[in-house]
Amino acid sequence: MLVIAIGELLCLSPDGLTIAAAVWRSNQIQFLSTTKGPTKSLAVKGQGGILALDWAADGRSLWASSSAGTGAEMLVNIDLRGEIRPMLEDVDKDVGWAIPSPDGHRVALWEASGSANAWSLQGF
Repeated sequence: MLVIAIGELLCLSPDGLTIAAAVWRSNQIQFLSTTKGPTKSLAVKGQGGILALDWAADGRSLWASSSAGTGAEMLVNIDLRGEIRPMLEDVDKDVGWAIPSPDGHRVALWEASGSANAWSLQGF
């Protein structure tokens, strides 16, 4: 039985055989088998906590947004040994999820600046 905690990030691998799970702002990723295989744990090295998590298209790494030690947020690629490769760092915007294209050549990502516009429409 799979128990999911509040604040846990879950992501299904491209082949459907593994769920990557991390508690928000932790540096630990659990790999849970969907076919009764063993559970594995991975300590992510050199980052301040995972904020969002998605598998790479080839299933050999994970995309994560992370809080950096400088207070900035980062987009990182995490290999299955826990090594990170910084891809983007932004001190002005919140970096959210990153979802790779099926061919692995592009990444859609979410960034928020904290500003917003409000419009008032009349006559509807």
